[in-house]
Amino acid sequence: MTQVQKEKTKFYFDLHNLGNKLTAFIKQPLLTIQLTKPKPVNHSAEKRTQPVKTKKTVSSSKPVKRGYPISTHSSSRPIIQHKTTKSRKTVLYSFTPFYNKEEFEKILFVLRACDNSGGSTMFTNVLHIENIRNGSRLVATDRKRMHVTDISARLKPGNYKASVTKDKITLEKSGFCGDYPDWKSVVPKDAARCGCINLDNAASGKTNIANSAFTKISGEKINPDYLADLTKNVWAVYRQSEKRKAVLLKEYGSKETYAVIMPMAA
Repeated sequence: MTQVQKEKTKFYFDLHNLGNKLTAFIKQPLLTIQLTKPKPVNHSAEKRTQPVKTKKTVSSSKPVKRGYPISTHSSSRPIIQHKTTKSRKTVLYSFTPFYNKEEFEKILFVLRACDNSGGSTMFTNVLHIENIRNGSRLVATDRKRMHVTDISARLKPGNYKASVTKDKITLEKSGFCGDYPDWKSVVPKDAARCGCINLDNAASGKTNIANSAFTKISGEKINPDYLADLTKNVWAVYRQSEKRKAVLLKEYGSKETYAVIMPMAA
C-alpha cells in the first residue's frame, strides 16, 4: 500500500472515532440533580428538659362519689318552709262568735243533738250538711232527737266531725263513710200546732215551768235536757194525733230551725 492510501485510511478511521465520541456526548443529559435521602429526626431528643403534663386518672378500685347537680338558676332569696300542724291541715271550716255570731249559735244548736258517747264512725256523731238555694242545711241526730237549721254560708255537702270550744267551732273530715239516713222521713207532716213555750229560763236536768208547760200542751213527756239544748227563744209545739209519736218544735219566727223529739216511754 502506498503512503497516500495509508494516510487516507487513518483519516477515515480518526473521523469515525470522532463521530462515535460526538454521538456519545450528545446522548448524555445536560444537567443532573443528586437527590439525598432525608435524615431521620429523633423526637425523643427534643425538649428533654420540659416535663410532659399528664392528666390524673381515678383508679377503678375506688368508688367515685357523685354529687347532686347544682342549679344554674339559683336565687338569692332563701326558701322558707312553713311548718303546719296536723290540726291546721284537717280543719275545713271554722266559726267564731266574734265573726260569725248567728251562724255560730245555729251550728252549736244542731251539734247538741249529736251522740258524743259512741264511736266516731257512726252517723249519730257527725254533722250532716246539704246545699240549699240560699246556703247550707245542717242536720244532726242521736236517734232520740234531731236538730235542723239553715245558714247562709255555702259549705261543701257531706258529713263532718265537729270540735267545739268556748270561742270556736271547727269542722273536719269525719270517719263516717256510709250514707246518711233519710232524715226528712222522720219529720212529722200532719202535726198540729198545740201551743208555745218560752225556753228563756229552761235549765238542764231540772223540772221547771217550761217543761211542765210542754207536757201540759203536748200531752207527752220528754227528757228535760232536750228542752235545755234548744235555743233560749220561744218555740211553737206541734203534736201528732197518735200518742207516743215524735213531737215537732219550731223556733218562733223561723222556718228553717226546728227539732224533732221522741217522747219518753210511759
